[in-house]
Amino acid sequence: MYDKIDTISAKLLQVYQTLKDRESPLVIHLEDRHWDIVDNTFKKKMKELEEEGMSRYLQSSNQRIAIIAIRIAAILCVIRNVFEVSLKMLNKPAICITDADLEAGIRLANNFFDHAKRLFEKLPNGDSLHSKGASFKRFYHMLPRQFETSQAYLFGFEVGVSERTVRNYLNSLVKEDLLLKTEHGMYNKVDP
Repeated sequence: MYDKIDTISAKLLQVYQTLKDRESPLVIHLEDRHWDIVDNTFKKKMKELEEEGMSRYLQSSNQRIAIIAIRIAAILCVIRNVFEVSLKMLNKPAICITDADLEAGIRLANNFFDHAKRLFEKLPNGDSLHSKGASFKRFYHMLPRQFETSQAYLFGFEVGVSERTVRNYLNSLVKEDLLLKTEHGMYNKVDP
């Protein structure tokens, strides 16, 4: 096993040295459809943050993680070209990422984003009603003392959020001890 690690690390050192010694940088191309995938993926994440009332806090994280996804895809592209083709690929002026490179980059970046979101929720005041967005607050204040999930969906519709977001809101409110789930689909508001 250590022999493989030594072999791979020696090859990666060659990659580093080859890239460092280039007269001009290696250009990594993304096709237009790849840019569309990145844009659509992280726009969707941003919409989820807005629906959860967290965009104010995590918008910049979402933007950074979109860039990280592209960087990871570029690194994977270089490594794939070197190990599947040859080190000579790095003498070309440019190489293109594949769908697999981009998918892996986005998956890893999504995982980083989920960690950032979880960490945010664990920070002091990161989970209080006061730190939530306007939609979340309006939704909470519209809820009656006792209600069913189906009623909560109607209030969510009035506020302009999806059923999935309503479920997230309800879970968050239960976790924050602002709601008590009395039985399946039934909730009581708890005095804050």
